[in-house]
Amino acid sequence: MRQFRKLIAIAVAAVSVLGARAGAISSDLALAAANAWVAANPGFGARGAAVSAEAEYEDATLQWWVVRLADGGAVFVAPETSIDPVLAAVPQYAGALPAAHPLRAILRADVANRRRVIAEASATPRARGAGVSSGLITNAAVAEAVSAAETRWAKLTT
Repeated sequence: MRQFRKLIAIAVAAVSVLGARAGAISSDLALAAANAWVAANPGFGARGAAVSAEAEYEDATLQWWVVRLADGGAVFVAPETSIDPVLAAVPQYAGALPAAHPLRAILRADVANRRRVIAEASATPRARGAGVSSGLITNAAVAEAVSAAETRWAKLTT
């Protein structure tokens, strides 16, 4: 019975989290997230403050923000709150990544995969006959990841 209640609670959390649309990230939020992330990650070094945020689009869809740091480094920030805030960070950034750059390919695939998983989990049938479906368990796992990402966004931007 306890296991069933726990599964129901997870299912309710999944529905509530996945029912809401992810919040789009503005340049101001991208700057704030990058500044907080650099300050919280001393292993990245003293990189200075974020000085600008440049949106990276593909087919009119925001893919990520490139936040340039005062020392020439950059932090690549997620386009929406359902994805963990920091996608990557580099100590030196010379400018827009060329189409064939490996980091561009990694970022593109990462963001696309995260969006696909969230979309598929949101579209998964919520019930299959009696009891809790495997679709709900999958949704719950995705809902937990989305909730964790949103929590990290809140910590970095408040």
